[in-house]
Amino acid sequence: MRSAITTLFLLLFGMFCLYIISVFSGLDIGEFVKVVFSIPFHLLSVWLLITLIEYILQSVRFRIICGSSQPLKDFFLHYNIGHLIAFISPSRAIGELARVFVFHKYLKISKERSLSSIVIERIFDIIVLAFASLGIVSVLSNSYLPVAFLILALFLVVFLTNHSLHSFILALVPSKHLRDFTERYFLHSRELLNDKKSFLQLFMLSVLLWMLNFIRYWSILAYFSIQIPFELSASITSISYFAVMFSVFPGGLVFFEGAGTGLLSLIGYSPAIVLSAIFVERIFSYWLWIFIGMVAFTIKE
Repeated sequence: MRSAITTLFLLLFGMFCLYIISVFSGLDIGEFVKVVFSIPFHLLSVWLLITLIEYILQSVRFRIICGSSQPLKDFFLHYNIGHLIAFISPSRAIGELARVFVFHKYLKISKERSLSSIVIERIFDIIVLAFASLGIVSVLSNSYLPVAFLILALFLVVFLTNHSLHSFILALVPSKHLRDFTERYFLHSRELLNDKKSFLQLFMLSVLLWMLNFIRYWSILAYFSIQIPFELSASITSISYFAVMFSVFPGGLVFFEGAGTGLLSLIGYSPAIVLSAIFVERIFSYWLWIFIGMVAFTIKE
């Protein structure tokens, strides 16, 4: 009960912070609502279709990672419940840990396999986003953040595939229960990441699903007359998702919007217009999945 109250408080406080950002950026909420309702139906349909395909690819990728044998229909339902828990948790880190228990319960996989699957999923995301974010260097010539994340992702791949390192770490774990858990975690990670065919499949799926995300973000910016090259838009999207990692608010609220608004404002666009576009993007990448996740949870429970 206390965690639910904390989450609700952070969600409401995050929305309040977004309102403050809106005020300072000069965004008129009433005008924004009118703009949203004036977006052509065909554009909304295309953005929704892109979002659904992106989600299906995410689900298929995670199914490959965790090795679940559940029917696709059930798997999609359970994977979406995991998304819901991650999006409403107090921070992204806590949300990812919460998914471990959600997948253990609903996907019927061990906690160590659930944890290693989530870590591997995020490693592939970081690799793609790190490469995509390199374009921001053209705006911030002294930005080392993309390179740092790329190095981190490559280090994690090496770490999770190195049997000698795993043996060294396991020797330092005093508890037998924890040692067995860690050993199974490392084993699953090694088996998957050392399998070249699986690695290539996961990498291609990651590139494709993030490409769809970038296309939607870029087209939404274009609708709001923010005309920037696709690679720069993809870079800004990636940096915004990296910012989410440091957010204490559910779903990366404030940090995602703040990063995108700040970077596009540096290029010379009006903060109010940029924030309007990002709010629309978040309808598809955040709020939609909270709604669908609640429906999925209601059906399951």
